[in-house]
Amino acid sequence: MATLLCSKQAVVCISRNKFTLISTSNVDKIFEHSRKKPTSSGSDGAEGQSSEQGQPTANEGDPQHLSNGQILASNFSPSGRYFAVCDDYKQLTVWEAKTEWESSSTRTVSRRCIALAFNHKEDTIYVGDKSGDVYSYSLNNPTEDGVLLVGHISMLLDVVVSQDDKFIMTADRDEKIRVSCLPNSYHIQTFCLGHTQ
Repeated sequence: MATLLCSKQAVVCISRNKFTLISTSNVDKIFEHSRKKPTSSGSDGAEGQSSEQGQPTANEGDPQHLSNGQILASNFSPSGRYFAVCDDYKQLTVWEAKTEWESSSTRTVSRRCIALAFNHKEDTIYVGDKSGDVYSYSLNNPTEDGVLLVGHISMLLDVVVSQDDKFIMTADRDEKIRVSCLPNSYHIQTFCLGHTQ
């Protein structure tokens, strides 16, 4: 199944472990990217490496052997200046739209990502993971670790930031929507419970 996302600068089509980005100002300008398994230091590279087709090789007893670089979450920043993806290798990569789409940062997240959201100042990206936590990552300092903001008991489904950057909304699998204040997310503004839509 493919996913389409649009911004002011581009349209992107995401399918499994690759995406194609087409500029809206110049349709001849196309950027394609395939997710690859990150290399780790201290590994001899023999076992568990992906084949050239992106299919993982068998490595019994290693839960990572099921990862194939599938893109789990992606989003544009509000102005379309940044595009971020997170894959099942737990890699968060952010591209910046300049004259060419270039990677501005790649970092490892603690768990597989479910949702991504940018704040409207475009200096922070919020990453929601499968365990129900939301971490904030600085776009200005890509070497900083993520800061835990919000925790749910069940899996997150989505993360949204208000236009004034004062609130972060999180929805979980137990039909709860939590509205928390930013940057002090321990202060909960309200809950919306039991919604079916």
